[in-house]
Amino acid sequence: MKFLKIALVILAAALFIVVFYYGAERHSREVNTDYDKFDQGAYMYYAQNLHDTHYHFTGDRNRHPLYPIIMSVFYRTGMSLDDYFVLGKRINIIIALLILAALAWIFFRFFPRHTAINLFFITAFTVFIFKAPYFQCELLFFFLSFLTFLLILKMFTAPTWYYAILTGIFTGLTFLTKASVMPALGLLAVWFTCKQVWLFVAGLRAKTSRSVNLKQLLFPFITLALVIVTFIIVVYPYIKNNKKIFGEYFYNVNSTFYMWYDSREQIKSGTRAHGDRTGWPQMPPEQIPSMKKYFQEHTLAQVFNRVWTGGITSIKASKQAYGYFWFIFLYTLYFILILFMNRKKTWLLLKEHIFLFLFLFCYFGVFFGLNAWWNYLGPSVRHILTLFLPFLFVVNLIIRQLPEKKPTIAGRTLRVDVIFNVFISVVLLYNVYIIMTTRLYAMTGGM
Repeated sequence: MKFLKIALVILAAALFIVVFYYGAERHSREVNTDYDKFDQGAYMYYAQNLHDTHYHFTGDRNRHPLYPIIMSVFYRTGMSLDDYFVLGKRINIIIALLILAALAWIFFRFFPRHTAINLFFITAFTVFIFKAPYFQCELLFFFLSFLTFLLILKMFTAPTWYYAILTGIFTGLTFLTKASVMPALGLLAVWFTCKQVWLFVAGLRAKTSRSVNLKQLLFPFITLALVIVTFIIVVYPYIKNNKKIFGEYFYNVNSTFYMWYDSREQIKSGTRAHGDRTGWPQMPPEQIPSMKKYFQEHTLAQVFNRVWTGGITSIKASKQAYGYFWFIFLYTLYFILILFMNRKKTWLLLKEHIFLFLFLFCYFGVFFGLNAWWNYLGPSVRHILTLFLPFLFVVNLIIRQLPEKKPTIAGRTLRVDVIFNVFISVVLLYNVYIIMTTRLYAMTGGM
């Protein structure tokens, strides 16, 4: 019986790999045919130059080096850009499959089987299959930022030196893929410190001065410091060059300059036209954009309008994207329903983990706000998808902490979770059919 079960799992995995690879490869051949679109040529150029200069190439500080380093391994001197483009897309599909295997392990470790299966196929067919056949770092970034997110949650519940080091390492690797992870590290530092200060004060009040165990009370602060130190060690070679060449340790043209412009035309005629990718832009200091300059020159109403407009743009772009939007919508409704049905338990859970919930509220709020701020410049779903895996994980994790509700209707006991998962599976099957027959070959996945 056990052998049959293993055989069925292997058969199902093999079938999934064949279907996923076929769909992604076909999208690669029929839709993604131009490497000059969606930053792909820039990543190819970065990887090619890393290979040819024996990894002394500086880069333009618009894209970070981890993904180009990985892809440079597969480049061969003299290879044409067309051949490298085809090879790179196939490598990225394989990377996507490896990431999905890791996500499957995570989903099945934390959730019941039916929930895990639904989450896996939603991830695979409404996001990954569209992003896999592109020479882009997005899938690697989604995965590393998700692992960083999980480790941050672990730090809140069980801070140890082991998890502190892992958190620092993965935060560093995520940063070396994209700079967007930095707010997560900042929010960890703020809310973790607030929690430990609260516990520290409570501990002092609860004990006499002679019995206070300072080592035990101070240890969480040491683990937070360990996270930051490990992060700096991982990224130091990169940020050291930043400081040397560009004048700032965490220099990135997007976060340093571009996000403080009001249009892409201003970006092109501003710091980008004055050498911001080879050094500090050669412009009068008063013309260089910054957060301080932006808020001095814009009213509160203009700032609010930018966030509001960008947020609406993000939501519209998601609705028109690959198919994940409606699953997020359905899980949100289900989440609200379960919280309402377990109001007392929800309140107790909130009080018990108040600082973790404050972190989560700020995490999703800040990242959505930053995405809205950037999407004011034009619609894109690359950045908002950073929240896709964390949102699905947290919603289902919180639901698991609440009692199962079994309402009785006409003498029959119903399991709400079973009904919801069956409904999701039916909707998912229909969507997978539409995706694999039409949608995957009718729209781009590069945005």
